[in-house]
This record gives sequence, structure tokens and C-alpha cells, in this order.
Amino acid sequence: MDGPSFKARLKLLGRTQIGFAEEHGFALRTIHNWAASGPPPEIERLLDLMMLVERPFDAPHRDPGPDAFRRAVLGELDRLAGAAGPERREAFVRSIQAWLATAASRSTSS
Repeated sequence: MDGPSFKARLKLLGRTQIGFAEEHGFALRTIHNWAASGPPPEIERLLDLMMLVERPFDAPHRDPGPDAFRRAVLGELDRLAGAAGPERREAFVRSIQAWLATAASRSTSS
């Protein structure tokens, strides 16, 4: 990742260089250096993880095919179901069903 890509990723994540430095305990001068020449690999990985958590549908996917968005949504739902754990899986599924019903009623009333 080069400097302009680093700055673009921060912008996509809604972070300023100052905010990113404060959030992660880096010196502002370090962030400015990364904005000029690119961050080290571990920071690139951190940004990738932040994208997966904060903007899962904007994160780079390995397969840009026509079904990539559908697979990304299903993958995110699987991740959330796993995070809910087996004891709350039914409640998770019911919550998604309730959300779908509400979303469907909103779209038909518009």
C-alpha cells in the first residue's frame, strides 16, 4: 500500500490522520510519513481488518464476480451468527427475520 492508498483508506474509514494517530497511539509524524510513502505491512493488515469490521461490503473481496455482493452479505451474516454463539443462534435468526419483514414493509410503502 502506498501513501495515497493509505490516505484513501483512512478517508473511507472516516478517519483523519490526527484521529488515526490518537486512536492507535501513533505519533502524528509517523502517520504523516505513512501518508507520504505508505504504512508497514502490519498497519495495512490493521486497516484491512478495520474495513472488514466497519465497512464489510466495501472491503476488497477476492472474487469481484456478479455474485460478490450476495456472497459478502451471506459471509457477514455467517460471521454474525457465529459471534452470537449456538445459545443465541435462534434469537439471531429471529432478529434477522424481523428486520427483513420491517425492511420489506418499508419498501412496499414507499
